[in-house]
Amino acid sequence: SLATLEINSSLAASEESLATLSSSLPAFSFASSVLSLIALTSAMRIFVTGATGFIGGRLALRLKKQGHEVIALARASSNVQALVEAGIQIAAGDITQPDTLREPMRNADRVYHVAAWYEIGAADATRMRTVNVDGTRHVMTEALRQGVPNVVYCSTVAVLGPNRNGPGDESQKNDGAPRSHYETT
Repeated sequence: SLATLEINSSLAASEESLATLSSSLPAFSFASSVLSLIALTSAMRIFVTGATGFIGGRLALRLKKQGHEVIALARASSNVQALVEAGIQIAAGDITQPDTLREPMRNADRVYHVAAWYEIGAADATRMRTVNVDGTRHVMTEALRQGVPNVVYCSTVAVLGPNRNGPGDESQKNDGAPRSHYETT
C-alpha cells in the first residue's frame, strides 16, 4: 500500500535528499521504497492523474525533471501553467470519463493515479464516490486494458482511520467506522 505517498511526496518536493527524508520519517520505514519508485533509472513515458493537485503536481514536476516523458491528465477548468512551463504534455480529460483516458495512456510505461476529490464537511458523497471510486476504477481498467506494466495508486492516510498512538502505517487496521464521506470513498 502507498497510503502515505502524499506525505512522502510533499516532503520530497522540498528538495530534501532521500537520506534526509528517510531519517526524518522513521515511522514510515518504507519511505525509501516509495521514493525509489519515483527515482527511475531510464526515461519512461509516464501518465499522471491528479497532476494539477498539490501532491500530483509535485510528482509530475519531479518526474519531468528526472528526464521522463510526462503526460498529465487535466480537466478543462484546471490551471496547468506550471506543468506546461515545465514541458509536461497536457491531455484534456477527466478520470470520470473513461474515453478520455485511452489516448493519453497509450504506450505508458507507468501510471501514477493521484487524482481524488476531497471536500471538508461534504453532506453528499455523490461527487466523491464518482471521482474516488468510479474514477479509480476507470483508470485501473484502462491501464489493465492497455497492459501498462506498472501502476502506482496514491491513496490517503484517511484509509487508516484515527490513530492515537502516533503516525500510522500499513499495519494499522481501520476500525470500520468512517468519519467522513472521504474516508468511505
